[in-house]
Amino acid sequence: MTRPRRLVLLTVAGAGRAQEPPATAREIFNAGHMVVCGERFAGTNACTAYHPVDAPDDVLEEEDLELLDHVPGMATDVGQDAVLLRRSEPVAA
Repeated sequence: MTRPRRLVLLTVAGAGRAQEPPATAREIFNAGHMVVCGERFAGTNACTAYHPVDAPDDVLEEEDLELLDHVPGMATDVGQDAVLLRRSEPVAA
């Protein structure tokens, strides 16, 4: 959780690791959709979610987050993309 206007920096498996999932999952990923492999192992490192740069914004909007930048391969030590988000201002009632 963050306060309004605060930044969140995280890394995700994305373009830099897009060759890891099976071919059918890569097709889904390349079409701009998140892919989850190993769902039965949720909560462990055997479950991996791949996040494309052009993923839908609806999830971010639900969490009041704005995508500021998504840099494929930026986290070179782990082969992941860097994502910079900002928490939106609360909407006045």
